[in-house]
Amino acid sequence: PLNRAFITNDEIMRGGRLDFSMDNKPNDAAFSEYPVSRVSLDSVAAPEIDGLRVFRDQNVIFMRTLTPRGEIYYTLDGSEPTPASAKYLAPLRIDKTTAIKAFTAVPGGNRSSTVEAYFARRENDWRVISNSGYSLQYTGGGDEGIVDGLRGNKNFASGEWQGYHGRPFEAVIDLQRETEIKSIGGSFLQSARSWIWMPSQIVFEASPDG
Repeated sequence: PLNRAFITNDEIMRGGRLDFSMDNKPNDAAFSEYPVSRVSLDSVAAPEIDGLRVFRDQNVIFMRTLTPRGEIYYTLDGSEPTPASAKYLAPLRIDKTTAIKAFTAVPGGNRSSTVEAYFARRENDWRVISNSGYSLQYTGGGDEGIVDGLRGNKNFASGEWQGYHGRPFEAVIDLQRETEIKSIGGSFLQSARSWIWMPSQIVFEASPDG
């Protein structure tokens, strides 16, 4: 007979007959006999890269990792980082559009996957002085999101799109000064399954005096 409250996997794989002898009294010892099971993973957490996604003059970039003794290696030119790349020691200051890639490594151990963050320097000083009011679910970077130079991807939930519902979208953009314009356009997304649709009509107008 088995004098324990568990069956091993090997015993199950060999097969056999299992008979239970029941008692009318609780056996509290059974719940303390379970063997300890654990999964040991030497996982390394990927770093977090924080900073303003869009900035005007300078941007301060912070990186951190949840892995104890983890060291962060990064590149600023969009290339794949290696253990020979720069090691993060203090916040970084950037003054131009930059694609940062980074990973975490434990000395003598494993490394995390590589993460990427894109920070764009805004080259214009345009102001959105009136707006129709975007959906709080799809802010797309706030009031000036339509002129910050960032384009959304195919994922409507990426946070890069501005969404409008129940009213026509209208915005007045102040260019601050008379500016020669060679072309004008916009980016729009349609995801029919999510009831997100292209605009039915687009009108652009210009005025020198507002």
